Amino acid sequence: MKPSGLKIRKRNKWDPRTFSYKKKFGAASLHERDFEVSFVLEVKNQVDTDFCVNFALASIREDTEGVVIAPEYGAAKTKQIEGDFMSYGADPDDAIKAAITYGSLERDVCPYKVIDKTRNFLANWTNYPLHLDDAAKLHRAGSFFKVSGWSDFFDSCRGVMQSQNVSILAGVYWQNDWDSAPAGVIPENTSFQKVNPHAVKIRGQKTINGKLYLVIQNSYGPQFGDGGMYYFPRSVVNKFIFGRCILDLDPNEVKKETWNLLQRVADVLIKLLQNLTNSRQTNLHS
Repeated sequence: MKPSGLKIRKRNKWDPRTFSYKKKFGAASLHERDFEVSFVLEVKNQVDTDFCVNFALASIREDTEGVVIAPEYGAAKTKQIEGDFMSYGADPDDAIKAAITYGSLERDVCPYKVIDKTRNFLANWTNYPLHLDDAAKLHRAGSFFKVSGWSDFFDSCRGVMQSQNVSILAGVYWQNDWDSAPAGVIPENTSFQKVNPHAVKIRGQKTINGKLYLVIQNSYGPQFGDGGMYYFPRSVVNKFIFGRCILDLDPNEVKKETWNLLQRVADVLIKLLQNLTNSRQTNLHS
């Protein structure tokens, strides 16, 4: 079994940065043309660590930052937020909080790699020189939102990527036989086995033999799948995958949009109250 490391909270803590995609952007028309959000800067390999969330998140950060991001630093900062570097895996909310609070470190600046150090060394934030925090601040994330707004999760992911040109951090119940899927194409008739949840990056869509698939970038290295990529059909996406969030919205714009929505609701209520008052006055004089 390949390593995973995705923690799933039964109840996520509310965060003012987290909001529904649909509430801000509404629905959008979907096309079926092949596309990918960005070029792949690096196909990552988490080796035997439980850093899958940070590896997927680093790949997502690379889309907007344009440089290769070190997942090891992100893993350590996530553990710093959690307060325990020995705990297994990571909650996506904590990993994103680390990317927003501390930022992300470029690969060329990070002194450590998973192939050079043990998992416990890499996860211990005290092993990283403090000056790295200043370098990481250059790549701080913005805000984020939940993937929602369409009839199923497959279309929700398509809509988010097509309309906003951003990739998606997602959790998946990874099945062991997917490692050897021919050309990375996941079959429709996959049987469900509840294994350790795993984090991946959803980055586009592709038609193969007349069927539409989501393009998923994994962190098991280029020797698996199609050079590290996998292709998931609608039925498997809706059964095995659950979306978390997308990064890099301006939090000030989010607040402005939220205020505008509240103001519009208030305006409607005021008009209803005015109409009700006018109606009562008319009845009294008639």
